[in-house]
Amino acid sequence: MQSRIDRHTRLVAWAKITLPIVALAMLSTLFLLSKSVDPIATIPFSESDLADRTQSQQISQPEVFGVTPRGDLISLRAALARQNAEDSALMEAHEVSAKLS
Repeated sequence: MQSRIDRHTRLVAWAKITLPIVALAMLSTLFLLSKSVDPIATIPFSESDLADRTQSQQISQPEVFGVTPRGDLISLRAALARQNAEDSALMEAHEVSAKLS
């Protein structure tokens, strides 16, 4: 009986040492073997799109939801929304779709 307890104690003592070392080795290989990503190369916009986007404030793919006084649900979606050039209190949207239910 005593030898079984000693064997279990030794096994736990070795596991407390080896398991963290194995975990550290696995984690370090994860970071060492990962591919590096160039953040400049992953931008999905062309130079002209970036120039247009920096000229004025805009929202890409805005969604607006609301309820009418009768209780009907309204949803508006657009591809792009930006301030009107003549009147900054107005917004203009492109490729608008609306749903009333």
